[in-house]
Amino acid sequence: MKPLVRRALFPGLPLLPILALLSSCGWLSTDPPAPPTGLTATGALGVIHLSWTSGGPVVGHNIYRGTDNVTFEKRNTDKVGGTTYEDAIDSPAGDGVFYYYRITAEATKESEPSDSVRAIHGTRLAAAYVAGFASDNTASPYVLDGTTVVDGGNFVLKDGDILYLLDNAVLDVEQGYDVTVNGLLRVLAASGDSHATITSHRVSAPLAPGEGFSITLDTPDDFNPTDNTGTWIRNTLLSNLANGQAIRISNCSPLFENCKAVSTDNTGASYLSIESGGGPTVRNCSFDNMTLQVSDGDLFPTLVMENNTFTNSYYAVSFRNVVGPGVNPGQIANNVFGGRKMAYLWNVTGASVPLDNNFWSGASSVPTVLRGGTTPVSVTYTFDPVLPEAPASAGPDW
Repeated sequence: MKPLVRRALFPGLPLLPILALLSSCGWLSTDPPAPPTGLTATGALGVIHLSWTSGGPVVGHNIYRGTDNVTFEKRNTDKVGGTTYEDAIDSPAGDGVFYYYRITAEATKESEPSDSVRAIHGTRLAAAYVAGFASDNTASPYVLDGTTVVDGGNFVLKDGDILYLLDNAVLDVEQGYDVTVNGLLRVLAASGDSHATITSHRVSAPLAPGEGFSITLDTPDDFNPTDNTGTWIRNTLLSNLANGQAIRISNCSPLFENCKAVSTDNTGASYLSIESGGGPTVRNCSFDNMTLQVSDGDLFPTLVMENNTFTNSYYAVSFRNVVGPGVNPGQIANNVFGGRKMAYLWNVTGASVPLDNNFWSGASSVPTVLRGGTTPVSVTYTFDPVLPEAPASAGPDW
């Protein structure tokens, strides 16, 4: 093996031309160089910054990128000198996409690749906002990959803007303020073990029962099951929800999947409220101290409630201010309702309220129906057939 020639022999000359000259003269080692180490990838709006440590004198480096950590394509045409690289990300094509990177070094031969890393582009939320937060279209998409504490105001994601929550992300909003989603909220947490959290706190004091935050989804981008685009809240803990309409969904069809929602109201008077124009799919979630409430509408054609559990709720279910035709058989099915054994029917007229194929825990097989408000007219309110036991698949997997 021929010895490596050190840069000190050619003072004042740039490194890459020197090494290229040495390579053409056969003065570089004929063995592949060591692969780069310490590769990091950091996302920002429209770019992912790469940094690494080189293993020794080389002609340059090659940048490889993929979206599945299996297949990689070379990004650079010319060899990359130094130990940094800025990879521009197109928007909207690259929004919400995890890009995987690995680097090689090249002298007379190309090294083995470095370990791979991944990143997503977007404006990172700050650690703290002292006067609330409202998104800005010029900074979208946003990414939360740590903890953000919001005091002194609401957290508002405006129409047309996007927020991605990554593994272990925490959004913590001061008590008495709300989270409002008019844009696209998408949780990219991989599993319940690495779940995202949306929660609330009181400054300098514990939360009292019933205090906390509420989250409203009003006209965000609908979830599209054909290509899995749109608002998708999965593997998420919604904790310290306030009383009243704690989760309010109207004029949109998001997907809630494998989530846990917990209210601080120990009377159970907090609601998962599906309102006019709301047609979410809610699947394999759990709701503690919360009641499912369908209200203020006449038709909920895309509503799907399946394989969820409700515990310690004030009512088993609640329907308020609903006029016909209401919901169809099978839209609310295979759920476990474990709260107070009473189904509340308030100002429901000319509507169908079928609740067949659900499990109603407790001594009686079905809840007692409590009617109120305007006398119901031509209301179909059914529980049969009743599931004899809780579905094994009901609730989240964490």
